[in-house]
Amino acid sequence: MMNIDISKIHTMANELNTDYIDNIATKKFTDYSFHNKMKSKYNYLFENHETIFKMAMTDKFDSNRLQFMLNMAKKVQLNEISRHDADVEVGTELVNNIVKPQLEKSE
Repeated sequence: MMNIDISKIHTMANELNTDYIDNIATKKFTDYSFHNKMKSKYNYLFENHETIFKMAMTDKFDSNRLQFMLNMAKKVQLNEISRHDADVEVGTELVNNIVKPQLEKSE
């Protein structure tokens, strides 16, 4: 597993999401043009953490949830918890904060 720079990843993802929201509001660039500009501007994120890059380019981006997941990845990297335990914690977080509220809405 590569060394995870939580601060760098989190900061870049937040900045990318801000750029995304700004572009949606201003419509300064086409989607294609904007995506290419962001791939260049946030190349580290795009090349090393493409899923996070894509997640930050949505209106559903959740900075706190990303921070939680990055912290779990760092704990695994530092051998503070097992990958399995981190997966369980992240899964529990997602179920409690995404799945259950959606189920409650549909009832």
